[in-house]
Amino acid sequence: MTTLRPVRSEDLEQIYAISLLTGDAGSDASPLHHDGKLIGHIYSAPYIELSPETAFVAEDFEGVAGYIVGVFDTVSFEERLNAFGGRRCARGTPIRRAIRPAGTRIRGTSPRSITRLVCPRRSSKPFPPIST
Repeated sequence: MTTLRPVRSEDLEQIYAISLLTGDAGSDASPLHHDGKLIGHIYSAPYIELSPETAFVAEDFEGVAGYIVGVFDTVSFEERLNAFGGRRCARGTPIRRAIRPAGTRIRGTSPRSITRLVCPRRSSKPFPPIST
């Protein structure tokens, strides 16, 4: 039986593993990264470290089988992330060095496009209202 529970600090290594094993559009991203924790550093760990009250894991008899993370206030979270020393969006960041060596391609991506993906520019336009 699988149960949903709040994340605990000891879950982090399994969350890193899940992030990597599902990091290529649901498939294993291991061949794409020199640093096996890169995807978790970007998409999982910051939420677990800075907003554990909104992070949960699905656990079965083998351990953590999945996770879900989010935040109540994205702008506040980003401010905390930057103050914490989170993602850096300048050239030459660890993000750039963690992907494949220079001269190789990863399905049409480049260090610049990955930096754009990880660190998008914030739009000053509000989201359109959701119609019901």
